[in-house]
Amino acid sequence: MAFAWIIRYRPQSIGFPMSESLVRPLHRAFRQVPWSRSDSVDSKEFPKHLPFVSNVTNRSIDAIFWSLCISFSTHSSVRTQRQHLHLSIQMESQKMAYQMAKARKGQPRNTAHEKDDIIGYYADEDQTALIERAKDTNQVMSLCEPYPPCLKSYTELRKASSERLMALRFVLTFFQIYLKDLKVQTHHTGSVLLVRTIGHPQKLSVILPLTNGVQDETTDVERLNVLFKGTVKDRTLLAKGNILLIKEPFFEEAGDNHYIRVDNPSNLMLLADDHVAVPQLWQSRDNYSALHWKLKGNAALKKEKVLEAIRCYERGLSFVVTDDTALKNDLHRNLSAAALQATQYDLAKTQALLSISSDDDSDLHDDKALLRAGTASYKLGDFCTAKSMFERLLNISPSYEPGIQILEHTKDRLTEGKTGQYEFGAMTIAAKNDFGEYGSFLRRTDIRPSKIAGRGLFATEDIRCGEIVLCEKAFTAEPRPKSGPSKPAEMMDLHNNSKHIGSYAALFSATVRKIVDNPSLAHILDLHTDGTRESQKTIPLVDGLPAVDIFRVHSLLKRNVFSFGKHAIVNTPPAELNKIHETGADAVGLWYQVSHINHSCIANCHRNFIGDMMIVRANFDIPKNTEITLAYIEHSPLPSVQQEEFQMNWGFQCTCNLCISEQYITPNTKMYKHLVDAAATFKRWKTHPATATEVIKKAQELVDTITPLYPEYEKLPRLGVTDHHTMLMLIYKSKEQFDLMALNARQVIRDLGFILSVNGNDINMDRTNGIPEIHVVWALLFLSADTFEKGNSVLALGYCDLAEEIYTILNGTKIGFEEMQKQLDEIVFSMQLA
Repeated sequence: MAFAWIIRYRPQSIGFPMSESLVRPLHRAFRQVPWSRSDSVDSKEFPKHLPFVSNVTNRSIDAIFWSLCISFSTHSSVRTQRQHLHLSIQMESQKMAYQMAKARKGQPRNTAHEKDDIIGYYADEDQTALIERAKDTNQVMSLCEPYPPCLKSYTELRKASSERLMALRFVLTFFQIYLKDLKVQTHHTGSVLLVRTIGHPQKLSVILPLTNGVQDETTDVERLNVLFKGTVKDRTLLAKGNILLIKEPFFEEAGDNHYIRVDNPSNLMLLADDHVAVPQLWQSRDNYSALHWKLKGNAALKKEKVLEAIRCYERGLSFVVTDDTALKNDLHRNLSAAALQATQYDLAKTQALLSISSDDDSDLHDDKALLRAGTASYKLGDFCTAKSMFERLLNISPSYEPGIQILEHTKDRLTEGKTGQYEFGAMTIAAKNDFGEYGSFLRRTDIRPSKIAGRGLFATEDIRCGEIVLCEKAFTAEPRPKSGPSKPAEMMDLHNNSKHIGSYAALFSATVRKIVDNPSLAHILDLHTDGTRESQKTIPLVDGLPAVDIFRVHSLLKRNVFSFGKHAIVNTPPAELNKIHETGADAVGLWYQVSHINHSCIANCHRNFIGDMMIVRANFDIPKNTEITLAYIEHSPLPSVQQEEFQMNWGFQCTCNLCISEQYITPNTKMYKHLVDAAATFKRWKTHPATATEVIKKAQELVDTITPLYPEYEKLPRLGVTDHHTMLMLIYKSKEQFDLMALNARQVIRDLGFILSVNGNDINMDRTNGIPEIHVVWALLFLSADTFEKGNSVLALGYCDLAEEIYTILNGTKIGFEEMQKQLDEIVFSMQLA
């Protein structure tokens, strides 16, 4: 227990062996999973996300289980191990089913559902109980083999099909296929499927698909799963009786489960009853008016069914009489209001502007339109346009309070973007509850071709050490749950044999939805991907729908997503910090400008976060036109471990000065073995606390052995001994052996690449190769206290100023510096109790 505080700050080096009490019950449960179809298992009770597979032996099950145990033996708690192991078991079952389905690719769909079973499964209109039950289950989003969205309109597909059929001397006007024509794991390119929903749709969480039963004209039935559409509150896209046209449908098998899945949102069209593709049998004879659709939209909006309201207002506009300007403007305004609630800001802005009239008596309505157009622009981050709209609004209605307030907010955003001056204190308080609205400060950087790789971010002016390089609001971000998730969400990429646990699936969903809802934000698709998808700067509209390739979004997220939560460790309460590390439930986000920053282990900048605002500060002076760099991951003393992670996650090998100098540290060298021993010892102190005397003896032995093996002339960091010098510094502080404390404090600073020199009362710190970490702040504070006790208050103040400066770089702001010093005192006090 004595050393738990310090170890919390280096979570990446901590291991935790899986206990037999955990493994044995899980192994028994794993053996008992009904991997294959059995008469004793009711398919209705069996979880839909865990498919049945066949031909699985106990030997293969055991092999999978024990390999998973080995894979997760390094998680930091039994609870985390249990979560990850259960999820991995689930993934293994899906992988088995996926491989078996791939083996049947192209074969006919050979199992049909009974219509009564489908209707029974989707019989409940009230989803409350289902949603509550879903919270207690592992929620899994699965991705199939990537495929692009269909870029042909319905008209083009129909024309191409007609020409093809005429060449075959068939007198047919339709190109559609039926459910009976579907083939396993196949994208039916060039075809469409026409279906009608027959049950009440289900949407149990943000990441789970919107589902319902559907039937075609032959009355054959199937399940339909639609990703990235609908909400838990508004499932009306698949409401009972809706007619859907699915372009190039994909039929998936997952064990004994089978369904049509729609991944790319534009591949699904909700058809009006009078659409040319709708068969006469399904057409409605009701000839509703524009007013009817307006009233129906208003009713839907009151029930918070905003997507249904949007559909109604759009239908109303298709019926409105040309000279009925008042009704047309009402529909545009109402559509704008609904679109705002649905976060479809492009649509909200367009419709609001269309509703503005030049009539003398239209001021009352125009102020609403301008407010909505300005609000939509504000939400899109276009604060200049928003300001213009709100000023026009106040010219019409000078005392309109909502307009006055939001204009002031907009001016604040513009000031933030121009000056980089923020109310960090207020932001920190607000971030405890929600992400705030702030302007991005980006004017000191721009994007250019990089000598490191691809594109990079460069300084457009000289930036001094400690100054803000940029502050950027996330494009999308998903917060960490306020209490660690008991059932963590997961996204399974079965095609690439990978999974993402935590907030990633929700971030993926939010990013896709934001781009689909707002095609003007297509610039985000130009970010670097894993190389499997082509570059894209615009989104084509097909049948009025933005054709977003969701697999491209996944690819760019894998390369560019940042986690935040445990980065702000310097002012995070220890209990909260421990919860972050135990659950692995970091918040995650996507930042456009920052995503262009290339990696260096010895970076010239450091990042931190307030909510979803990323603050990047300079580690040392950055001249104009210098490329900005960040360290992508926490530093490891084992270079081969870092290089493996770089290659796996980003596809590169780091060639910074530190990595080049450590190329000789390979697994078969004495140096590597000493570093592994040092890391293992530090881990052991986490689970098997040692006495201070034992720690001093072992730590000193390790640093005396390892330090001489680093090349001193390089003046580069010596990360293999940082933890042990830090431990010695803290112990000697607790024992009031101040000379030894100061000696080890200087060693900590040197270990992290900072070269400290003192001339009288002047302190010089060469930061060229420095890696800012909280340990440096601690060391400088200890040196400040020691120097003050020895009567040199000027030098003590210099050390304290340096500590505050590095703390600010680490934390993004000075907030919490005094609190951190109190935490440091508690750490030292805990050492005294050892």
